[in-house]
Amino acid sequence: MNYVLRVRTFYHLYQILFLIDFEKEANKYILIVEGNDLLPLRSKLNKLSIFDQVFYINKTSNFNKLFTFFICFLPFNFSRKFVIYTCHHSFGFHFIKYLFNKKNLYILEDGFSSYQKEHIGKYNKIFTSNFFTRHYYLGFFNSRVDYLLYNREFNFSSKKIINFEFSNPKSNSVLFDKIINDLFDFDFNIHAKSIIIISQPLFEDGYITRAEEVRLLIKLKETLFKLTTNNKNIDIYLKPHPREKDFKKYKFLKQFFDVKFINHLFPFELFEFYNISFDYGITFFSTAVDSKSINNKIKIDVNFKK
Repeated sequence: MNYVLRVRTFYHLYQILFLIDFEKEANKYILIVEGNDLLPLRSKLNKLSIFDQVFYINKTSNFNKLFTFFICFLPFNFSRKFVIYTCHHSFGFHFIKYLFNKKNLYILEDGFSSYQKEHIGKYNKIFTSNFFTRHYYLGFFNSRVDYLLYNREFNFSSKKIINFEFSNPKSNSVLFDKIINDLFDFDFNIHAKSIIIISQPLFEDGYITRAEEVRLLIKLKETLFKLTTNNKNIDIYLKPHPREKDFKKYKFLKQFFDVKFINHLFPFELFEFYNISFDYGITFFSTAVDSKSINNKIKIDVNFKK
């Protein structure tokens, strides 16, 4: 069987590693990496022996997106050659040849914010009644989609939904652990008596200004002081978001606390899989804080209109 695995984020890649059995030698695995999020892993992905082909699509033109948007709803196939696991984001010409030769099409779960009607003050177009924006993604309204994979609970009801858990990878645990270790440099020796800071690329994504970002960081420092005043021996970890580019802004924290940095490329969901827990999780707007790995969840919110 030929598998086409189209990913855009670390969360998509994480799902692929769980859902696919890479030990069947008769199968062929084609990985399509779109966007820039996964580019830091490019050399490591190329070295993995589990993929037969790896394609990188850095940018798709608006013309490509518009053209493929219209033809992806056409109700016919040339063959049933590929089992496809894909994100629901827009795509260009490269993916079309697989889409029109699909046997089954599975949509990977996206980040939690994609399923909220409003995220950081901006309305999510996936919920609009406008035809062009509502069907912009591969989703419920596209007859080509056979199944939608969900690990979390959403207010959707559809026969296409398959609920799954990140409990047992399809590949054996030895191979799975090797893949994780090859992709991510990470020390699993984390004590439960600890604080994890989960950041977001709010400035990089244009949600806030630099001044507003500074206010968030000051609020973060104040929160850490409150948590550590009567608990001097607690460990503090910072897990930057994969899209964050400026880590220098966190250096001021080291003036007050012994902060240990966790590889920003590491999928946060793996903490739960490896039974790693934290006493406190602090974040501004990251839904990763809702993980079962965090016992006490603290969400920092600053009134940006001040």
